[in-house]
Amino acid sequence: MASSGVAGTSTPEFYQNVVVMRHGDRIDNFEPMWVSTATRPWDPPLIQQGRVRAFATGRKFRNNLPFTLHRVFVSPFLRCIQTAAEVVVALSAIAAGDDPNVIVGDDVPIDPSKLKVSVEYGLCEMMSRDAIRLEVAPKDGNWGFDVSEREAMLPAGTVDKNVERVYKEGKVLGWLFLHSKRMLQCTKLITVDTSNLDAQFSRKTSHLLQENLKFLITMVKLA
Repeated sequence: MASSGVAGTSTPEFYQNVVVMRHGDRIDNFEPMWVSTATRPWDPPLIQQGRVRAFATGRKFRNNLPFTLHRVFVSPFLRCIQTAAEVVVALSAIAAGDDPNVIVGDDVPIDPSKLKVSVEYGLCEMMSRDAIRLEVAPKDGNWGFDVSEREAMLPAGTVDKNVERVYKEGKVLGWLFLHSKRMLQCTKLITVDTSNLDAQFSRKTSHLLQENLKFLITMVKLA
């Protein structure tokens, strides 16, 4: 949270800065045969270069952003957890953070009070076969996310367990998912929670979302 004076008044203007970052290079994009032997083919880890890039990005954030990052929210997918871990170490490094010979966060001492991390289901791809390729989706429908296990992969002392998650397992709240190879595929991924809403309102909301998305598709073409 930062503040700045508003011209002609003594009332400060408060605002937040948000940085959105995609995960690093994942193994299945570089080793196609990995999927055939993987225990969890829907949840690939980063390759080493992905970790290197994530750490370098965190270092650039620390040295170049005109504001300080205090909070990280991360998807439970392994590639995202590993990316966040590298970025958090780079942002929280006490020493060796700018040593060009240090290219990943292993054994880099940090100050865990500098920022906190929370695992958030609402930031991951929809856990359905519409969003994840059928050949790699779990056959039994069990995606097997153990949040405690994922939190243990993050730098010690940085995890905030007190944050209430926006998205809880088994419930979707007016969610529009736009992470797809083709925007046309996104029309299948619109869901509206009907547990607390009038059914007619929910249908109208869903219809409006789809109509707006169709309009967006006509304006923006992605391969």
